[in-house]
Amino acid sequence: MAWKFHYVDKVDVPTSSNLAFGSAFHNTIEAFLNGHEKPMHELWAGEWQRQAEGKQIDYGSSSEAEQFNLGIRMLTDPDVQKGLVDTFLTQEKMPSIETYIELRIPGIPIPIVGYIDIITSDGVPGDFKTSARSWTPDKAYEEMQPLFYLAALKQLGRPVRGGKFRHYIFVKTKKAQFQVLESAHKDTELDWLAFMAKGVWNGISKEVYAPNPNTWKCSPTYCEYWHLCRGKYV
Repeated sequence: MAWKFHYVDKVDVPTSSNLAFGSAFHNTIEAFLNGHEKPMHELWAGEWQRQAEGKQIDYGSSSEAEQFNLGIRMLTDPDVQKGLVDTFLTQEKMPSIETYIELRIPGIPIPIVGYIDIITSDGVPGDFKTSARSWTPDKAYEEMQPLFYLAALKQLGRPVRGGKFRHYIFVKTKKAQFQVLESAHKDTELDWLAFMAKGVWNGISKEVYAPNPNTWKCSPTYCEYWHLCRGKYV
């Protein structure tokens, strides 16, 4: 349903401040790992400005200044900085950042495309996330996004041993946290992914756009189309 509102109906709505924050934070971490010479708080200032400029952002009960200062506080936290250095900058070689991938599934005429945030020197792909609270290992395992990346790498002849995937979680609590959660996936889960993707494509092809209330995005905090969908009835 969100896909229809965005790509078919082209509804113009403000961007959630959480999504803007996540994008700016994500880009800051990538710039840091790519060897940018500026300190992280300066990188953050530039990325946040790029997110804020020319966009309509819904800050809700927060404000632009509060969101900016939250990023500064997280990126200057000693534990977060140490976690980044220990996790990524002590490896034998630098990790790969923003690796473009395509996944082709029989029965779907177009590829599923994306970018893997990071692939560490041991070949394990990973994703950066910001979150209001810490994650559990079960939550990391239940994410569907890693299956796309693992399936695409396997299709490219770069299978990941043990089906491993890592989530790197930056937690926006009063005392910032940095989590590394590793999960392992079976090949049969990749078959399930293909089955699910075909169902979505069939729906799009028949112009059936079903809402999905069982996802993190279906909330007034994260979905910019909430007021046009579930929010009308709540």
